[in-house]
Amino acid sequence: IVSSPSLYLHLSGYENLKQRARLLENKVSEKEIEEIVSLVGLQGRIHEKVQNYSLGMKQRLGIASALIGRPQIIILDEPINGMDPEGVIAIRELILHLAKEEKITIFISSHLLGELEYICDKILIINHGNQVLMTDVEQLKNSVDVQNFTLRVEQNVDVDIHSLLKS
Repeated sequence: IVSSPSLYLHLSGYENLKQRARLLENKVSEKEIEEIVSLVGLQGRIHEKVQNYSLGMKQRLGIASALIGRPQIIILDEPINGMDPEGVIAIRELILHLAKEEKITIFISSHLLGELEYICDKILIINHGNQVLMTDVEQLKNSVDVQNFTLRVEQNVDVDIHSLLKS
């Protein structure tokens, strides 16, 4: 799922899931779709048109679409980008549930490293296509030497801020 899942806005959430199910070789039952809808917490709004969904609901529908066919791995790109705090918490809880209870491996691509700390147990940092680091989140947190500092800049002072931050 990319940061903005492709959905048919003129269809209901349920109709979107039915369209996704048609693409699979194995037949997907109505019961499986209902279970997935319940899993992502859209049962109360699944028959409404997607154009009326909030960003968080669209993300949950996108994840539901990815769950059709019960995959073992899901790849999410910026799953909480642009969401309000309530939506962030809902998606975080959904991801944790899928990983722990449904035993689905989830790869998340994100620039929100602070948020990843809540939901990931391993982290891989890639820079320009090259692996920089792969470690456990806890190990990374314990190995980082964090320094706190305050930078106060007076008005009309000609200072190269970038050089100050590098030192």
